[in-house]
Amino acid sequence: MSIPEPNTQYSSQTVHDPSGSTSGADAAGFQEAIRASRERFAQGAKAREERTTRERSQQGMERLMARKWQGGDLYTPHDLTPREILKFSKTTNPSKDVFDVLGLNPLDAYKNPVLLAEFMTSGGKIKHPSETGLRPVNQRKLAKTIRRAIGMGIMPSCHVHPEMLRRFGPDQASRKYKWR
Repeated sequence: MSIPEPNTQYSSQTVHDPSGSTSGADAAGFQEAIRASRERFAQGAKAREERTTRERSQQGMERLMARKWQGGDLYTPHDLTPREILKFSKTTNPSKDVFDVLGLNPLDAYKNPVLLAEFMTSGGKIKHPSETGLRPVNQRKLAKTIRRAIGMGIMPSCHVHPEMLRRFGPDQASRKYKWR
């Protein structure tokens, strides 16, 4: 048993037309319609694939865009090249931070709740280094100092320090830490 070629499969057969007429020309037209339909489907699939590829590459480029553009920013086409994009994506740790400039050791600041409160959230969590701007070494030392002060009872573990309330007043301190 041989398998007929795709183009000759319907050539010897006739197609029944609902109007009652049958002919070989109708079969050829039917075969042509099927072929055209398959081509359109293939073109649509290819177009969908190209579109998703284009969207993915565009999303990839947007992910690479380390620089955040604001409305009204001026830029040149050179600013959108991969070389410029990589220039903005390079992050370096700060070489000096507040403690280095002042010549302080964060481990010695455990008795200073006002200073430590600046590096904590209102809920008592230690702020992330991206918020504090400290070098990794000093961030670790500061975290150790804050935990030490909380353990000694100098710092509260879950709210704003009372000295901050006295210093800034209850209405100002509460406004400072609200989500507005």
